Parts: sequence; structure tokens; C-alpha cells
Amino acid sequence: MMLAKARHRVAVRRLPRTLAECVVLLLCCAPVGDAMVAQRRVKLGIQNVMTKAHSKWQYATKFGFDTGQSKYSVRLKCIWPAAAPPDLNITLEAYMDEEWPEAEAIEDPCERKKKARKTFTMQYGENREWGTFSNGTIKQTVRPHVWFFALSSCGNELDDRTVTVMLELIARQASGSHFSVESRWAPSANLFVLVACTLFLLLFWRQARHFSEHVGELHPVVWTLASAALVLYGAQVLHAIHLYYYRFNGTGVKATEILAEILFMLSQVIQSTLLILIALGYTLSRSKIGSLEFVIPICVIVAMVHILLVVFDKAQGEYAEQFTEHEGLKGWLILIVRIALYAWFQCAAHKTAMEGGLRIQNFMVRFRLAGSLYFLAYPVLFFLVRAFAAYVRRPLMEAGLMGSQIGSNLWLATLFLTKGEYFQASCLSSSPLPGAGSPTRFYKDD
Repeated sequence: MMLAKARHRVAVRRLPRTLAECVVLLLCCAPVGDAMVAQRRVKLGIQNVMTKAHSKWQYATKFGFDTGQSKYSVRLKCIWPAAAPPDLNITLEAYMDEEWPEAEAIEDPCERKKKARKTFTMQYGENREWGTFSNGTIKQTVRPHVWFFALSSCGNELDDRTVTVMLELIARQASGSHFSVESRWAPSANLFVLVACTLFLLLFWRQARHFSEHVGELHPVVWTLASAALVLYGAQVLHAIHLYYYRFNGTGVKATEILAEILFMLSQVIQSTLLILIALGYTLSRSKIGSLEFVIPICVIVAMVHILLVVFDKAQGEYAEQFTEHEGLKGWLILIVRIALYAWFQCAAHKTAMEGGLRIQNFMVRFRLAGSLYFLAYPVLFFLVRAFAAYVRRPLMEAGLMGSQIGSNLWLATLFLTKGEYFQASCLSSSPLPGAGSPTRFYKDD
């Protein structure tokens, strides 16, 4: 038994070193170059057989070019039908972000090309083969711009038929990078977050071990926070893998990207659940035991909703107005869920404070303030980024969300692993000595 405990202590002491070694390995193999290949399906002609909806002009893709002289290449292939009309003329039109809204506002789609800065007549190969590349350059001196690419076929060839083509865009910045201007920060930012999350896990583990030696067995709230931090760490590791492969194939690993976003969402759901549980009186009042039975099932449903939204959003593909991962239906639904959770948190915290003693009331003042900063981070960022240029919305959104997540982790770790107001007001202050209450009890005596 003594030998087993000694081996366990040695294994635990080696954990920080192992985590540090993993991060060093990730830093060494992290991408120092960039690559991007955008491939988009575009359907021209009859869009719906039942309604006879028809379109001769469709948005294809977009790319943010930085200042300087940038280059891009585009090519086309027909993927349906197998025998495409030989006389079909397809034009690629490139619009700067300043003219794009004006072009979309023109009712006649074939008149929109008047707003285009560049146009190319595209040729696709036979038997679903790629056509030749059309090359272009973009020179910008004042500021970066997002360029929109659309395909049009304004002849009579598609009046009674449909054609689906695949467009491939390969773009290179003046610096040689292939990352769109709104994503150029991604590799370095991801490495910074990985290092920050690793340091947090190391400090959290050491503080938790020190705290358990003085107080006794760690409370479930500590383990819940640890799980949220580990899930967040897993998301960042998967995102680093995605960026690493992005360097070589220009698309990354789609499954890894989706799983990383799902884990990031789950980390937020776990943290939100923990805040709501404490607001409802978890660890603070024994009288709350009957009112918490429905919380976990509701939070599981919230987690499933977040996962389905991520999968649904990825399946829809890109659209012209999307500049972050939180646009459109997905963003609005997440916004509604977050506001609902915040309202629940505030009502629960207010009720718990009214029913508790002076110590709980004093604790709840600061707890509600810090919880509000976390829950309101998403709604504030959701509307705030819309006031900025398109190419800076994504970095602002991602940095804000990650900052709120890591900041909340630090705050909760300090709350749970120090003998402050929460320790004194909750069951964590119960004595671990024989004959006294267990420190792992879920509720404090009234």
C-alpha cells in the first residue's frame, strides 16, 4: 500500500512536466507558414423545380486582401450535369467590400457587373475536369479590403436548365501568406492561448493539491471547473492540429475543426451550469436540495442545442454576410440562449441572497457582478463587432470570447481554492476533522 501511494505521488508530480512537454511539442510543430484553398459549389439556372425560381447570378466566395500587391488564381469545373452545355458562358466578377452592397441592391442580376472591379470569362474542362487558371492581382495602399467573388451566366443557355459548378480560389497576400486578412492572427493567437491554458492547468493543479492537503477532499465544484478547463484545452489542441494541416492542404481537417468548436461550446455550457447551480444555492443552502433536480437535464439540453447549432452551421457552408463563426441563425439562437441563461442566473442569485443570511448576501453581490460579466460577454460582443470593419470582426469576437472564458476560469479557481467569501459562506468551510461535517457535502447547514 505504501509503495502504491509513493508511485501515485511520483506520477502526480510528473504531470506538470508532461503537460509542458506536450505544449513544447505543439509549439515546435506549429505552422509557421500559411495556405488557403477555397472551393465552393455554385448553382446557376433553375434553383427550384416546383417554384421555377431562377438565378443567373450567385455569390461564390470571398477573401480579405491586405495592403500591397496580392495575387489570386481561380478555376472552374462543371460537376452537374456530366455533359455541360458546350455554349455556356460563365463570368467571374470580383467586387470590393465597399461596392458589394450596392451591387446586391441592383434588381437585374446581369447589371450588377457594372459595379465589379474585375471580370473574367471562365472555362471549365470536359468530363468534370478543371479548366485553366485565370490569374489576377489586387493592389491596395490605404487599408485591407474584403473582396467578394460571384459567378454569372446572363445568356439564354440556362433558361430551362440547371448547372452546378465548382469554383476554386487560391489567394496569396503581398507578404506571401495565404490566410485571409481576418484570419492572419489565428496561428499565433492559438499558440498564445495554448500556452495560457497550459499555465492555468499547471497552476490550478498545484493549487488544488495544496488546498486539498489543508482542507481535505476536493469539492465537486472544483472537479467541475477542472473539467471545463480540460475541455477548453482539448478544443485548443484540436484547433492547433487543424491549423497545422491547413498549412499543407489549404482546408485543414474539417472534422477536427468542428470537434474543436463543439468542445469550446461545451466548456462554456459547463461553466454556465456551474454558475447557475451556485446561484440557485448549491453549496450555500440545504433548503435548495429539492429545487436543483431539474437543472442538470436542462443544461444537458442546452449543450445539445449548442452542438446541433455548430453542426448545422458547418453543413450550411459560407455565405456573403458571414465574417465570424457567430453570424446568421446560429448566432441569433446562441444569443437568445445566453440571455435566457443570464436571466435565470440573476433570478436565482437574487432569490438565494434574499433567503440567505448576511454572509451569503455579501457574497452574492460580487458573485452576481462577476457572473454578469461572463454571461453578457457574448451578447455585447455579438452587437459590438458589427460596428467595426468586416476584416476585424472575427479576431475581435474570438479574442473577446476566449478572454471571457479564461478570465472566468481564473476567477472561479480563485473563488474555489482560496479561503475567501465563498469558502466561508459555503460548505467548503466545513471541517474535515473526525466527527465534523464532510467538506464534500453539497449544501451548507442552514
